[in-house]
Amino acid sequence: MALNKRVKIGGSYFKGYKLTVAAAVGDYIQKIEYTRPMSVSAISLTPTVFGDGDYVKIQRMDENDVEKDVLAETVYMLGAKVSVILELSAIEPFEIGEQLWVTYTSAAGLALTEHILVDYVR
Repeated sequence: MALNKRVKIGGSYFKGYKLTVAAAVGDYIQKIEYTRPMSVSAISLTPTVFGDGDYVKIQRMDENDVEKDVLAETVYMLGAKVSVILELSAIEPFEIGEQLWVTYTSAAGLALTEHILVDYVR
């Protein structure tokens, strides 16, 4: 269930993650597990190298790695060090044990690091 973004108390908290992608075609997954309730407002993705045809899928998973929702699908990377910023239309609350999965699909087979920045609302 998404919540309206009109925050009256609290504020943002930003957390960065690194996803290492090997020089091989395939899927690479960054699993972000929540040990306390958190709400996601936005996600930015920045690859260090441009892989033509590489794309990302973002999912909300339960504690048993079962998909609950897809937040973004087939989001193509735009270039090396060019950020894709996904401003969610509503706050996505995560409960304890739920996970945010960022799956980077490497079509070009280039080694890179995908920098992930998640904007949380407290």
